[in-house]
Amino acid sequence: MYFGIICSASMETIQRKTLLYRTGVGGMDHYINHVLGCAHGCRYPCYAFSMAQSYGRVRSYDEWCRPKLVGNALELLDKELPRLKEKIRSVHLCFSAGVKDEGESMQNDFDMLKKELIKRLEDYFGSDEKRIAHAKNVLKYAEQLLRAEKADPYVVIPAAVLHDVGIKAAEEKYGSAAARYQEKEGPAIAGRILVEMGYEDQNVYEICAIIARHHSPRAFEDTNFKVVYDADWLVNFPEEVAVRDPEKIRQTIRKIFLTPSGRETAEKLFLP
Repeated sequence: MYFGIICSASMETIQRKTLLYRTGVGGMDHYINHVLGCAHGCRYPCYAFSMAQSYGRVRSYDEWCRPKLVGNALELLDKELPRLKEKIRSVHLCFSAGVKDEGESMQNDFDMLKKELIKRLEDYFGSDEKRIAHAKNVLKYAEQLLRAEKADPYVVIPAAVLHDVGIKAAEEKYGSAAARYQEKEGPAIAGRILVEMGYEDQNVYEICAIIARHHSPRAFEDTNFKVVYDADWLVNFPEEVAVRDPEKIRQTIRKIFLTPSGRETAEKLFLP
């Protein structure tokens, strides 16, 4: 505590949406990263820096070597500890310290997040292997695109996995899986899943907003939406687009896809 108070006068601060993260490392189930970066300036390639850069948290190694404190750490803990107290057995403080680094911690967190989301999706869809397989394929492309576009993985990953979760309710209520019914039914179902997982209200709102219009982009969308939208189209494109002429395919790709990396990936996949 005193360390944070003393350093805050001379260190830059950042704001985060959450502070308590899950980890799959043996001997601990949660950890706290209250600092972004590392002042050691090691000469060997830093995996933590590479991960942080790939997810858009820092732009350069010089920036990484100027650590920043999480300025709203205490506020986040006041909210997260009461909510998660039944799930937490131990908390490792500053798991980013030393060789294990923040990058590895982040990857562990993403892996566990994906695993839990997929399990909940499988429980919800049951024997509907087609819907489950589609979500996994969209997730694969979403992970690829979010790194290139510097999107937020804590928003993109859940939105990619749960984007079509409204199909089951749509078919039961309306006898149709039409896009407008998916978008109508999906947010409430996804919201319940995310709240059960302990997601923050702000993230739940953004994820559900993406699901509510994942077939209906507006004129101006943020990067998180664009990544999920493009990932979904990368999976759907072969079934939805019947043209075979290369120039028409190229034009269709430019019309549909919203991100540079989405268009580039689509051209590699679908142009002869």
